[in-house]
Amino acid sequence: MASQGREFRVRLFGKFEISDGERTLTDNDINSGMVTKLAALLIGHRETGCSSHDLIDALWPDADSNNPQGALKNLVYRLRKKFSQVWPDTECVLTSPGGYILNPDIPLALDTDEFTEAHNAAESAADDAGRVQALKKMIEVYRGRLLADYSPEHWVIPLQAFYHNTWLRAAHTLSAILEAGEKYGEVVEVCQKAVLIDPHDEQLHCGLIRGLIGENRFPEAEDHYRKVLRILYNEIGEQPGGELRRLYDLVMQQHHREERDLEKIERDLAEGSDSGRAFFCVYGTFKKIYELQKRRLEREEKSIVIALLSFSQSANDEGIYPKTVRDMDILRNVLSESLRSGDVITRYSSTQYLVMLPGCGEKEAVPIMERLLKDYYASPGRSRAKVRYTMKCLLEKREDKRQ
Repeated sequence: MASQGREFRVRLFGKFEISDGERTLTDNDINSGMVTKLAALLIGHRETGCSSHDLIDALWPDADSNNPQGALKNLVYRLRKKFSQVWPDTECVLTSPGGYILNPDIPLALDTDEFTEAHNAAESAADDAGRVQALKKMIEVYRGRLLADYSPEHWVIPLQAFYHNTWLRAAHTLSAILEAGEKYGEVVEVCQKAVLIDPHDEQLHCGLIRGLIGENRFPEAEDHYRKVLRILYNEIGEQPGGELRRLYDLVMQQHHREERDLEKIERDLAEGSDSGRAFFCVYGTFKKIYELQKRRLEREEKSIVIALLSFSQSANDEGIYPKTVRDMDILRNVLSESLRSGDVITRYSSTQYLVMLPGCGEKEAVPIMERLLKDYYASPGRSRAKVRYTMKCLLEKREDKRQ
């Protein structure tokens, strides 16, 4: 047969794919999720085969069919046809006692096997050089979650979790070893690829920012921190962890080199400023501004108001607020344009903003907040979600005492 002496490489991480180096059969070519799942099951059990009962249970776990055997035979026929269209002289699926098995004459090389071999090599490596080589191989082979398009399948979920967690540990370990060796460029390269696969892992983002700091690429480090904030707020609804905030502080401390030209510094400070709008900043900066304002207002015996604006709406079954991202953008514009230039705004969570009103008491703050809500509700493009606010006036006792 044509396949003799030719190795078929199977990709299960990310998009399903089979290739002999000359011809390729992809998930898109198959154009059927059920046929792809059957192929993956047979490949996964290529040594023992699968019984018809196990295949039916995996492919139709909740179906109540009058003829499951007939449905399975039809699926096997379709898989054979797809395979023969690419390799007409190769019979891919054989009938076995009580089920089906992949043709044992077809030599297969699975990316999952490569991954496991590299993992074992990393575990048994005698030194960091060997461990790094093996870990890099794991990172190279892993192109995304196993059969990424078939996550809901009950037989895929535990395998996905196992391989992904193993890969994640490998990425963390590799990044730490490279960072310890001050190979910051490689740290950046590894973490940049890794965060594309798992953008929700803060440790990977921290590694990337540390690598950028190590290479003195402070503007990129700051930009990436802001990207992480958007991911955390919009997709997870969480505040950045302590390590991320610490790295941001470090970036801001080291962003500027020694400069003796005061006029140049003044131009840099003025660049991009908008004195007519309220100041929007990240939460870490908001905290520092609050500390400075609080000290100043204590000396002047004036008050300060902190207001929290929150969207109040019901989440869907997945706990996701589908329209909140757009609504939050609209509310941010309203806050920036309607508040005073000395007021400060930060995003606190996926559905909340914090506002600082220096030199303002509760009586003055209430009409300001009501006006903000009015402006928001008059904005085009918003959803029906309601905004509520709570606020706290600080140092007001001092102000009352002065009065």
